[in-house]
Amino acid sequence: MMAATADQTMEDIVVEGSVGQAEPLIDLISDSGVRVRRQEGVGIIRVSNAVLALTDGRLATQRALECGYDNLVILDLALDYSTATRFAIAPSDQCAEDAVRTVKALLQGTGRAVSRIDDIPGMVVMRTVCMLANEAADAVHLGVCDVSDCDRAMCSGVNYPKGPLAWADELGLANVVEVLDNLSTFYGLNRYRVSPLLRRKGMLGATFHNGHVADWVPEAN
Repeated sequence: MMAATADQTMEDIVVEGSVGQAEPLIDLISDSGVRVRRQEGVGIIRVSNAVLALTDGRLATQRALECGYDNLVILDLALDYSTATRFAIAPSDQCAEDAVRTVKALLQGTGRAVSRIDDIPGMVVMRTVCMLANEAADAVHLGVCDVSDCDRAMCSGVNYPKGPLAWADELGLANVVEVLDNLSTFYGLNRYRVSPLLRRKGMLGATFHNGHVADWVPEAN
């Protein structure tokens, strides 16, 4: 969805509540010429007949059924939406193809490529980052290392652009816990068991690196 020409009517999008880590995406959409309206809500983007939301670890199909969205498209996490060159989306099984095209056009209007992937819990980047953060939190919980050493080791030793606990802080620990809990519910595997330390900090709205309340704690949906 590009900026309107003299012969086109530009359609608004409505952002309901905070979309958390995807907030920079809203700026990109606005810069592309689409008018953005804000209202209270549960962290979704409404565009035409479609609903776009950042993955919370559930299947898009499951979330659509539970939340009553007819045309839900889930967005994967990007490590930095403002510099990413490609976004990944996954529509629910109930989603109409014209709604998928609407969302794809909206995102392509920011100058980014868009990849459509299968509807899998947590998608790709979100699931990977949350699992890495969980393993790192468990290492700290078990006394293997401290927070700073853990993130420093992953950046210096594995060349991560950011430490897993710093990533978790940016996402909001409660959100990381929610994703892992949803993955655990779907798969029933111990690999998604939430570290006790991560869960405790998530309950308090704390962060690993400075201990204060995170900027964003996801709303119930």
